[in-house]
Amino acid sequence: MRPSVIMARLGWCPRPGQDTSSISKSEVGQANYLSPGDAGRFFVRAVEAQGIRYEVFYVTSRPPGKPYLDIEPARRLLGYEPQDSWQ
Repeated sequence: MRPSVIMARLGWCPRPGQDTSSISKSEVGQANYLSPGDAGRFFVRAVEAQGIRYEVFYVTSRPPGKPYLDIEPARRLLGYEPQDSWQ
């Protein structure tokens, strides 16, 4: 089995109670938000992935409006589907 390298470019994953006012005021912040639950779902998919030699993925939750980062490769290659949104 060949080793694989999966790199995750994580969105804005604030700690509870931190940065929430900044995200609320920012369209880009809301679009790039990554919930703890979606982060966990992504990492499970990444660890269980088969046949990936090297990939870089953007990881965010579902944006409430226009997406700023393209998570389509994570959807297509890992089956990652975000469940959460800032709103």
